[in-house]
Amino acid sequence: MHTWVASDVAALYDRVLGPLWRERPHDPTVWESIVTVPDAELWAVHTRRRQRLLESVREHIAYQRGYYDDEHRQRAIAALHPNCLIIGFARRFATYKRSDLLFRNWERLASLLKNPSRPVVVLLAGKAHPHDHASKEMMQHILAGIRATGLEDHVLFLEDYDLGIARALVKGADVWLNTPRRPYEASGTSGMKAALNGVLHCSILDGWWVEAARGDNGFTIGRGEEYASTDEQDAHESESLYQLLENDIVPMFYERDAAGIPRRWVQRMKMAIATLAAQFTTHRMLNEYRLGFYEPAGALGRVLTRDRARAAQQLWQWKSSLEARWKTLKPCALDVPEQTFTRVGEPIYVRLVLDCGAMRPDELLVQVYFGPVNSRGEFLSAQTANLSCVRIEGSIATFEGTYSTAESGHHGVALRVLPYHPHVPNTVDVGLALWIDSQDISAAPTH
Repeated sequence: MHTWVASDVAALYDRVLGPLWRERPHDPTVWESIVTVPDAELWAVHTRRRQRLLESVREHIAYQRGYYDDEHRQRAIAALHPNCLIIGFARRFATYKRSDLLFRNWERLASLLKNPSRPVVVLLAGKAHPHDHASKEMMQHILAGIRATGLEDHVLFLEDYDLGIARALVKGADVWLNTPRRPYEASGTSGMKAALNGVLHCSILDGWWVEAARGDNGFTIGRGEEYASTDEQDAHESESLYQLLENDIVPMFYERDAAGIPRRWVQRMKMAIATLAAQFTTHRMLNEYRLGFYEPAGALGRVLTRDRARAAQQLWQWKSSLEARWKTLKPCALDVPEQTFTRVGEPIYVRLVLDCGAMRPDELLVQVYFGPVNSRGEFLSAQTANLSCVRIEGSIATFEGTYSTAESGHHGVALRVLPYHPHVPNTVDVGLALWIDSQDISAAPTH
């Protein structure tokens, strides 16, 4: 982690957080003290990084010979005002990353960037794969548009994108822009590196930002809506980006107190570091794998191989008989909410009466599956809550419980029954499930 942190930021972390930010970067408690750093001190550190970035960009542009001629080169260098808002946009050029989302309305963009009292500079860098002709054409279209609208001194294209440019940008920009087309962004590691330095992320709700965004630690373009076509999606999300820049990002950056410090901006920087640094590290990922998978798998392996693998043989016998017995399950009665609109935190009662057939109730995991739905009734996301077996009469078992939603709105609900065995850590791996629709009690076992 520390290799992507600017040296003066690292020095600040060493003093405020101590050595633990290097030794235990995945521990959220390590980063809590960052909020105690005086605003003036954090802003001073950030200002020094900004100046280093601008110096690096000036040197880089001075040696460029492909994109800039002498006149435009001098204009671009002169435009790098020490107090301007710096937006970094650097990555592999690919069509799904929509590098052109910011450049759909040139007149509006020019008005935003050229405001003399609140100037904005976009540092643009990236490369397309040699055989990705569509992405190369997109890059050419963007560069041609920059020239045609006279924005060469406000959208600076940095040629020969490499790790050196990437490191400088993620350490010194004010905003890190990411505009992928949902749902194609796998991660977005550049934004994670930028956040370690207090650079505020501005992104579509995709990749890592779906998990990271919380409203006070960066900026979000749109609300994760779904659209009928990519053209409609691009139009709406481009408009959302312009509004976000015009109404939130630029005004917040230039909102200064008597000491010249953008207090709200600095608070957001602190929250970005405090909430993102620990969560988005390889240390955290490996620790979760160790605790959630490797150690439990090792413990289960020891149990299964004990006493000449007696438990493993019993598990094999259970699995061998499971499919035939599973087909004897029959739902008898179901109580689920009739209304799709739910209120946040309101407990909702669910009951299932099930004829277990050849299965035992303790071999079954009954869950309510719920979450927000779109206009087509499709789940946008989902959670599960386990139901408890409260009554057994012969082969008839009654399961019941409650669940509540984290937000008000229209939610879908369904019930599912999964096979359960204490030595099967993930019941989905068995490949059997009985889904019971909330509107129809008749259901059939599925594989």
